[in-house]
Amino acid sequence: MVRSATLTVLLALVGWAGCGNGPELQVIVEAESEVATRARRLEAEANGSVMATADVTGVQFPLRFSVVPEGPTDRALTLRTRLLGDLGLLGEQRLELPGVGESGFVRLCFDDACIDTVCPSGQSCRQGLCLSDAPSVRRSEGAAQCAELAPGASEERATGALSLYTFDEGEAGRIVDQGRGFDQDRAGPVDLDIPDLGAVRRERLGLRITGDVRIAPARASRVHRDALVASQEGTLEAWVRPDPRVQGGPARILTLEGAGGGAITLGQGFGGSSEAGERFLGRFVDPGNHTAAAAERTITAPVHLVLTVMSDGRALLYEDGALAGEGSNFRLAELPEDALLGVGNRAFGATRPWLGTLYLAALYDRALTAEEVGRNFRAGPVARQ
Repeated sequence: MVRSATLTVLLALVGWAGCGNGPELQVIVEAESEVATRARRLEAEANGSVMATADVTGVQFPLRFSVVPEGPTDRALTLRTRLLGDLGLLGEQRLELPGVGESGFVRLCFDDACIDTVCPSGQSCRQGLCLSDAPSVRRSEGAAQCAELAPGASEERATGALSLYTFDEGEAGRIVDQGRGFDQDRAGPVDLDIPDLGAVRRERLGLRITGDVRIAPARASRVHRDALVASQEGTLEAWVRPDPRVQGGPARILTLEGAGGGAITLGQGFGGSSEAGERFLGRFVDPGNHTAAAAERTITAPVHLVLTVMSDGRALLYEDGALAGEGSNFRLAELPEDALLGVGNRAFGATRPWLGTLYLAALYDRALTAEEVGRNFRAGPVARQ
C-alpha cells in the first residue's frame, strides 16, 4: 500500500521547524526509481541540529517538509537531508542558504547515479557527480522533475578551448569536438573515434572505459601539438571518475605523445605496480621525466583535473579547483613533431590504459589562470563554452 507523499516533520526544534515566525521554506524531495524503492528513512538537519527522522518505507515520492526559521530572515541556513536504505546511506544533499527571505521552494533530487557516492564537504551529488552546493530558492513550486535536473552550469567556463569533448552524447563510436576549432588554412575540429565499443559503456553524462582501448582522433592531426608548440603554453583538463582498481604506468587520462615517447600527459599512478595508486600527475617527457604530482588520497567521487603549463616551463596541477602539485621543465616547444592526442590510453606503443568514467576533456593553447580553473570547476562537467 502506498502511503502519503507528504511528511509531517515540523517537530518542536526551537528556532527551525514549525515554531518560528518567519517565512516558510518548503523542501521538496524527489527520487528516481531505484532510490525510491530502496529508501527506508529520511533524516534532516538544520545548522547541525536534528530536525526530523521519518520512516519513508513505501512512501511515494516526491516528499515534502517545511522549515520555518525563527528570528531574522537573513539568518544563514545549512540544511542537510539524507536518505538511507537497509544497507546504509543512499544519498545526501546539502543546501547552503544565506537566508530564507520570502517563502519559497527548494527541490532536492536523489538520483540513482548517486547511490554509494560520498561527496566532500560543500558538495552534493547530482546525476553521479559531486558539485558545489549552489541551490536557489524558488518563489513558486514550478514543474521540474528530478530526471530533468542537470548538474553544473553555475558559472560560465573559460572560453577558447582548442578542443572540448563531452562524453554524454554523439554517435556510438564517435566523440564530437565542441571546441573553437582551428584556422581555416589548417584542420577543423578534431573528432575522436572509439575503435572498440566492447571496451566502453555509455553512461548518463559520461563514457566509462572498462578495457584497453585507444580513443584517438578520427584522422591523424598535429594541430594540438602545433598550437602548443607555437604558444609554448597549454592546459589539459578532464572531469573523471576513476575505476576503484589500482592504476599505474602512469595510466593516461589525456596525453599528447609521439612515437618515440616524448609527451605531455595528465595521468594517474606512477611507474610500476608498487608505485601505482590513487594519485594524479602531470608529466612531461623529453626524454627525461618532469612531474607535477598530487598527494595520494582515496577517490570516492568524480574529480576535476587541470594541468597548466607556462611559457617558462612551470607546470601547475589542480584538483577540484585547488592547487595540488607543481613541476618545472615542461618545455612544450620540444614536443615531438608526430605527437598525437590520446584519450584514456597512450597514442603510440605499449598501452597504458586508464579505467574509469570520462565526463569532459579539453585542451587550450594557453595556461588557464587559477581563477579560470576555479570557474571551470564550478561550472561542472557538462557545461558548454
